[in-house]
Amino acid sequence: MDENWQQINPQVNPEAEFSEIVNDFGNPLELLREAISNSIDAGASWVEIEFEVKEIDGTQKSVIKIADNGSGMTENIIVRDFW
Repeated sequence: MDENWQQINPQVNPEAEFSEIVNDFGNPLELLREAISNSIDAGASWVEIEFEVKEIDGTQKSVIKIADNGSGMTENIIVRDFW
């Protein structure tokens, strides 16, 4: 590495990233529609969506869990492409 360059390892705030993703959609349901579409694209024959309210860090928060049996992403793809 050239001595004039500095290596930067960005830190990701998952809550801020999720908020940005949600705000990219005009309607919050579009986020679910996109997740279902991605599941189908990955060859899933089923999709499970669970909604619940959990206390996280002393605050009640809505939690959405999405699971499917599609081909999915490896941990490396998630780290490289998602976050």
